[in-house]
This record gives sequence, structure tokens and C-alpha cells, in this order.
Amino acid sequence: MGREIDYTPLLLAPAVRRLAIGLRINGQVVPGLIRFAVQSNNYWSADTFTAEVALDASSSWGPPFWALNDTIEVELLASLDPAQQPTSLILGLVDSLEWASDQPIRVSGRDYSGVLIDARTSEKFANQTSSSIAQTLAARHSLQASVQPTTTLAGDYYRADHVQMTDRITEWQLLTYLAEREGFNLWVAGRVLYFQPAPSPAPPPLQIAYSYAGSDAPTQASTPRFTMLRNLTLARDIIVTVISWNHEQKAAIKAVAHQTKIRKASVNTPAQAPASKLPAQSFIFRVPGLTLAQAQDYADRKYAELSQHERKVTVSNLPMVLGLTARDMVQVVGTMTDFDQQYFIEEIERSFSATHATMTIRAKNASPTQVFEI
Repeated sequence: MGREIDYTPLLLAPAVRRLAIGLRINGQVVPGLIRFAVQSNNYWSADTFTAEVALDASSSWGPPFWALNDTIEVELLASLDPAQQPTSLILGLVDSLEWASDQPIRVSGRDYSGVLIDARTSEKFANQTSSSIAQTLAARHSLQASVQPTTTLAGDYYRADHVQMTDRITEWQLLTYLAEREGFNLWVAGRVLYFQPAPSPAPPPLQIAYSYAGSDAPTQASTPRFTMLRNLTLARDIIVTVISWNHEQKAAIKAVAHQTKIRKASVNTPAQAPASKLPAQSFIFRVPGLTLAQAQDYADRKYAELSQHERKVTVSNLPMVLGLTARDMVQVVGTMTDFDQQYFIEEIERSFSATHATMTIRAKNASPTQVFEI
């Protein structure tokens, strides 16, 4: 029998000189932070946090404060180098707290997208553009807005989709609907609402590398753990069809995104792999009121979105990198397989204590391929 191969992942990340964590409540520095965790994601949903704080009955942040106040703003910060300013990892509001006798208080909450998620509205804003609506709703909650101007009135989208805006929905649901129609992304960072096309990822700021350790290498508790998943159904050719009825032209419109995939030759796969002999996966979307150009753009975006779910990687127990966001990319190298490529980050979980910091990254992408349009 051959020897089992064991890959030990090594994260190329800045060395931690001295960890420091910090807490601000309602804008003021508060001592007593014991540990915290922040979950950042790229799903059009809120980033979340949990934190444990020691209670000091003699301070203004003692039990009476937590028992009385209904609106508590929390900012969690960390620094890996005492010579640098701490990085703000999340700013948001506490949703719930738990306090047991002789125990630290435990709080949890969301970033400021939570105020839009909780706010319900029956307003139609039919005569405003999507970007104007985003600015209106941001101002309503004292948030700044980073918005790319749009031109289509929301009412045109409602009529095309036969959407009746009579029911009370959340303001976040409304913005998510409009962002999808515009091909935009939607997120909140600090006190800023972002409603704009997804930013182009910068060159990978982080590289996750592997070294061959061998099956007899000792296992260490601090060794990062790497999980790789591949969806072979999505590895086939994909056909995305968008069907729409254009009321102005009074005609049916059909757009197709279909590309034949052939695996690129690489160091890990010297020969160019043939196209799959299995039938293509077909996805059909019916979206009213599109022009041909809009339907083709929608089909292309759905094709790219579906393809990105073919390969997924999860790496846990990693050294901390504070500047990484859920809109960045990471690069995997050293597996000597086709998993060596760049990935779009879906989620980052960070955990901190006074002496220790680790993170987990979940990311996705399609296989590295050459594509030939049909």
C-alpha cells in the first residue's frame, strides 16, 4: 500500500507582534472586554458579533447600564501591532444580552444594516430611482450613502415584475430587490450604506499555501484545517436561459448564456482535459419586462453566479489578517491539484481573546477553464 498523503496548510500572513483588543460603547472606550467574535459575509445580510465583557459594579458601565438602556452601540477593534492604529472590525447595535450571576455579560448584535432589516415600510417610492431610494432610506437612519446613480424608476420595475408594493416589507428587502434588478451589491460598513456594482477584487491580498508533511508528521492543535468541496453537477457545461415579455415591444424575448468548458492545461494538469460528455445543466429564469440587452446581461450574471459554486474551500484556525474583507479574494497554492486557484470570499469568522486570535475563511469559485461560446 502507498503511503497516505497529508497536506499541512500554511497561511502566509503577517506575524502577530502583540495582540490588543478594544471595545467602544456609544463611542466611548470601555475596559473589561474579555473576548469577541465577528462574522463578516458577502450575502446581502448583516455582519454579526458576540462579545463577553466583565462587569464592574462601580463603573458607569455596570449592571444598571445594561439593564436600563434600549439602544446600545458597540464597536469592536483589534490590533496586531502596537505601532499601528487598531482596526475597527464592526460597528453596530446590540440585539440581545445575557447576564448570569458572577459571570461576564454576553452581548450579541448586528452591524447597521440591522436597522434597515428591522424597519418595515409600505411606501412605494414608485417615482424615485433605485439609487435615490437607497439615499432616502440611509438618511432616514442617519447613515451615509455610497451610491452609484441609476436611471430606471422603481415603478417601472414593479410593473414589469407585477409586484404589488402594498404589503409592508422591510426596507432591506426593498433595497435587496432593487439591487438585484440593477445588478448591484448591497452592504453596510460602519455608518455607510453601499449600493453599487460589486467592487472588482484587488489582487489576492492573502495566499493560503500547502506544504507536504507526510503521514508520520505530528499533528498540532494550531494546524489550520482545510476542507475542499467540488460540485460535479456544476462542473458540466451550464446553459442559462432568460425568458421575458417586453410590454413596450409586445414580444417575447429570450437570451441564452452557454459556454463550453474545457479545462486549461496547467502544472497540475499538463494535458488539456476534454469537455464533459455529460449533458449540460439547464437553468431557466422568467423575468418580466426586460429588453434583449437586459435579458442577456441577466443571463450572463446568473451564469457567473452559478459557476462560482462549483468549488468551495473552508480554512479554519488561521492566523489573523485584519484588513481582509468578504469582498476580497484569496489564493490557494501548493495542493498540486486544480484546487490551486483564486477564490471569492463568502464569509470570514474572526475570534479574539486578550492573547489569541484566529479566523475561518469560506470561499468559492469555478474551475480554471477555457470557455468557448456557442
